[in-house]
Amino acid sequence: MNEQCTDMQRLISTIRQYLSSENKSFEFPVNGVFEVERSVENFHSYNDSFDLDDKILRDLLCIEALRIGLILHFGKEK
Repeated sequence: MNEQCTDMQRLISTIRQYLSSENKSFEFPVNGVFEVERSVENFHSYNDSFDLDDKILRDLLCIEALRIGLILHFGKEK
């Protein structure tokens, strides 16, 4: 169980790093991270150490993109 939690934490951390790097490269931040299909493809080339089903990756990317959007809209997380 602990190993699964650690793997999931590492995956979430990697997704956050990916979205952060993608967000910085856009002229208009946030909008680009919601292009989920492009993000799924790009994430595979960004980090190929995770063997994930695209549906799971798509869901996680959406959740994290929404989190980023909410933080940018309502302010930094504490």
